[in-house]
Amino acid sequence: MELDRFLRNYSGQNQFRLHVGVTYVASTAGRVVGYVTIAPGSMV
Repeated sequence: MELDRFLRNYSGQNQFRLHVGVTYVASTAGRVVGYVTIAPGSMV
């Protein structure tokens, strides 16, 4: 439930409005099996 809320409410906002990160989601058969959010400050 919390992951759904994050993906709906924050990941798109972070990417398109704030330009602070991009979230990639891996899914199979309609289920999320993994995700990662990459932000410029985390890339070293």
